[in-house]
Amino acid sequence: MLDIITYNKEVGMKLFCLLSICGLMFATPVQPTETDVQNMDCICHGDDAIIMAPFAITWSAKNPATSCAVSRTAGVWGSDGMFHMICGNCQTHTSHPTDEIWDPLTDSWSTGLTRPTAGVHNHHAVAVGTKIYVGGGTSGTAVDDNFTMIDLVGNTWTSIGTMPVTGLYYYKFAAAGGKIFMFGGASSGGTVITNVAYAYDTVTAAWTALANMPAAMRDVAVGAVGDTVYIAGGTTTYPTGLNTLWKYSISGNTYTAGPAMPGSMLWAVGVIAPHRDSAEQFLVMGGQNGTSYLNSVYRYNVRGHYWVTETPFSTGRRSHAGAASPDGYLYVACGWNGAFLSTMEEGIPSWIPTGVEEKPGSTPITGKADVVVAPNPFRGRATISYQIPLSVNVNLSLYDVAGKLIKNLVSGEQPAGSHRVDLDLGSLAAGVYIVRLNYGAQTEITKLILTE
Repeated sequence: MLDIITYNKEVGMKLFCLLSICGLMFATPVQPTETDVQNMDCICHGDDAIIMAPFAITWSAKNPATSCAVSRTAGVWGSDGMFHMICGNCQTHTSHPTDEIWDPLTDSWSTGLTRPTAGVHNHHAVAVGTKIYVGGGTSGTAVDDNFTMIDLVGNTWTSIGTMPVTGLYYYKFAAAGGKIFMFGGASSGGTVITNVAYAYDTVTAAWTALANMPAAMRDVAVGAVGDTVYIAGGTTTYPTGLNTLWKYSISGNTYTAGPAMPGSMLWAVGVIAPHRDSAEQFLVMGGQNGTSYLNSVYRYNVRGHYWVTETPFSTGRRSHAGAASPDGYLYVACGWNGAFLSTMEEGIPSWIPTGVEEKPGSTPITGKADVVVAPNPFRGRATISYQIPLSVNVNLSLYDVAGKLIKNLVSGEQPAGSHRVDLDLGSLAAGVYIVRLNYGAQTEITKLILTE
């Protein structure tokens, strides 16, 4: 695996190939080929070329949803460290009414809160802080315009107003700077497609109209990084997908065209995944094009401005739930591929650190370290205990739910046996935090809850 390396072009001809890939040796930059970037993810800043760690993805099956196989649903990674699959269309309920929750620590599903008005599908949802905002959509054979909010701390789901456009569904949300940005959609059975865009301020609880999109589109994939919302794919004529990319400037209220995706799709999932080298990535996963249900994964490097085709997941699906965890794990769940799906897959990008490599010739580690925080929840002080079967390099760290490192607790070789670390977190804000233990080539995570 390549670590991040920064080169200045003055170091000499030995870097000619690397600099050529990024266009630094030429008056006109050279667009890297897909082969180039898959082997050596390269981004450029002025006179510097940066090699990023490779981004190959390993997919594996997780336990399927137990309550109901759903399509036309919405997926969100919550501040509680859980994957939320919110409402949707299913055989049991035309519009599924509840929040289905998957716990990554136990690989198990449970049913959460019920939407306050009725079940909904053809909607979208997005997390802002400790809250999940859920838009309106189709409810049974009617349209439900209620704009609702799940409070993960208060454990409530309430109606907080109405959508900015009556009778709209097939739109998409992205969140940035405490605001929710809504793009496109359709009404009248999906045949009247619109180019509207709106922003919702979570502080003032008000919708504001934005500049219209360059074209009327529904079922786009979206994600926000910094001042830019990326809008990919979608359709103007169902079920033919698009391969377009539009970049919406939040500060400028303008759209600019980006490079075309490697493939066309609608009803895909758009997520923003963090990268170890601090270069967030926009991924578009799954979807539909014509009569084909897709398992494709396309990644847009937001700093290098190019697309890469990544490892596909197993089962093609559209109108599914998807999300990225703060530490970069990818998830797709349920959806439709000619039948309702209940399956879930987890994608682990190769850049995610899995601990310090073991010494050559050492015995592979088996078994779990059984990381325990006690008491949990707690206020102020707690103890983390764990056990390791061999003398090995250990890294124990504390992160917030956004993936930001709060504190490195242990770093270095430890002998086999039981270990404990005393925590004093009285200076931190109440909320959910993540404890990550890397030992040898193994990784374990657990949640801790800090109360008021």
